[in-house]
Amino acid sequence: MAVTYTPNEAFNYANYMTKEMNLSRVQYQILDEACSRLWNAAAWPWTIGYLDTITVAADTTDYAVTGNFPSDFGHLYLAQLFNSDKILKPLAIVPLLPATPGRVGQPISIAPIVADNEVRIYPKPPSTMPSDTQKVLLYYKKNPPKITSANAGTACLVMDDRWFHVYKSGVLINAYKYADDARGYDITRDDRGSTKLGGELANFEYLIGEMKKSEEFTYEWDVYADAKGDTR
Repeated sequence: MAVTYTPNEAFNYANYMTKEMNLSRVQYQILDEACSRLWNAAAWPWTIGYLDTITVAADTTDYAVTGNFPSDFGHLYLAQLFNSDKILKPLAIVPLLPATPGRVGQPISIAPIVADNEVRIYPKPPSTMPSDTQKVLLYYKKNPPKITSANAGTACLVMDDRWFHVYKSGVLINAYKYADDARGYDITRDDRGSTKLGGELANFEYLIGEMKKSEEFTYEWDVYADAKGDTR
């Protein structure tokens, strides 16, 4: 994956498109907002990280994260309960779980406890565990790089150069916004609740759609229940 373009190159393009308007006071806000907008638009492969697998233990709800949570940890993205034979089910990711659960059984949900460098599962596993060890596979969504004056001139965007034109579009939206230029975006909503986008924002959303068609989201897959009547 080639990463060579810099945020400042996108700003120079936007500066040209706004007829050299002086946007230096908001340059890094423009660049950082565009980076976050693109980063959070989908689970792009370069935005997903892996946490060490945890082994489900009897009578245990809290599990230490090996090496602590990464510095770029944003939130849990995917949690799959599995054993040596198959993926049993995805766990629901929730923001908070009780320290003392009132239920015992196979885990159905998980929450990060970042302050304690732990994750918590619910319900509490029973005192007698299955002979086939159960584990939880964990992926997380990374926080986007923060664009500042210190790194805007470097190749810090992480994504492949082939998507730099999409980032440029995101930068241009913000440049138009700060320049009070109507070409930035136009958002209308009708009585039926339908939203229509116009301006550079519409182009940006179109390009995001093209990215989604082209990228392989290796961290997303269907999980089917083993028995008829179970949930998918």
